[in-house]
Amino acid sequence: MPHYLAFAIPKRSGGERIIHAPKKRLKRVLRSLNALLINKLPLHPAAHGFVKGRSVKTNAELHVGRAVVVKLDLKDYFPTVTFARVRGMLIALGHGYPVAATLAALVTESERQRVDIEGTIFHVPVGPRVCVQGAPTSPGLCNAMVRRMDARLTGLAKKLGFTYSRYADDLAFSGDDVKQIDVLIQRARRVIATEGFVVNGEKTRVMRKGGAQRIAGVTVNSVVGLSREQRRKLRAEAHREKTKGSTLEQKASLTGRLAWLSMLNPAQAARIRPSPRPSLKGRGRLVLNSDWRRSETPSSAALREAGENPARSRHCNRETGSQRPARRCGVKTPPVLSLREKRDEGLTCSRPWCVSSRSQRPPWTAVYSRSHRSTSRCHRW
Repeated sequence: MPHYLAFAIPKRSGGERIIHAPKKRLKRVLRSLNALLINKLPLHPAAHGFVKGRSVKTNAELHVGRAVVVKLDLKDYFPTVTFARVRGMLIALGHGYPVAATLAALVTESERQRVDIEGTIFHVPVGPRVCVQGAPTSPGLCNAMVRRMDARLTGLAKKLGFTYSRYADDLAFSGDDVKQIDVLIQRARRVIATEGFVVNGEKTRVMRKGGAQRIAGVTVNSVVGLSREQRRKLRAEAHREKTKGSTLEQKASLTGRLAWLSMLNPAQAARIRPSPRPSLKGRGRLVLNSDWRRSETPSSAALREAGENPARSRHCNRETGSQRPARRCGVKTPPVLSLREKRDEGLTCSRPWCVSSRSQRPPWTAVYSRSHRSTSRCHRW
């Protein structure tokens, strides 16, 4: 009787990915082993995948704003870590042969074939025992297995003026010396081959500053976040949900992707789904507090952090998308004071629509009038 349930899920690039999910009893044992042993194995600082306190964001932050980014992918990352390699690593760490062999057999599994012999079903292994995708112990074991490879690649990248990091099977190099790209790729392939892994040539990418630079699905050209095309699609889906509604599945998908973007770059996520505007109260009067204008008008630093152009964003209309500089998207119509407030402040003009009285308006809580929006000057001034 097998202790794993095998099923296939489609890959984004095509094909299928085989997942081996352990059954309840084995999963409980593997989780305990993961907490007692696997999570305590030594790792290299360049590893960011499946490591507590690190994430895809910390992996991408190392490569922001570089002239060139080189991405390599390890082919069959989990199946390359076999039973013999796991047993040898545990023996090298000080465990006895019986203990190392037992633990290696526990955390690996082989491909099995169902055979019917006289009405009895047997699941016969037809391949070597390897680390499988779906087991709780596989990510930690593979991270510990490639520790020496990470150290060698880090030294190689430092020697050539590059920065190296790894997220699972995605290897990333970034630097400013474009002439060293070929040397870096050739030497990195040689190091990876001597460590027992194979580079997937179809997924090797050299991304220069003029195009999109992505590492593990994260854009790193100027800031960590998503590309402009992806943010436009998210903004369109958010607008469609707000105007036409959506199903529960669509809403959950949009919420998850917005949460993903908020983790990578909160400023970009806030521009796609901003905070609610102040509510209307009273008869035609909008009551605002002194912090509203500051929160509605993004600063230049916040715009640059979100990957936007401050000069363009400040002079566009968010609702219509036009580029007319007449009304700025972040700056609303200036507050109009009542006559009593004008007299108390000693303003020269008492007409609410005269621009000559707006240059001296106080910064504290004001009351907007919806009827006076003219920017003409009084004939007296």
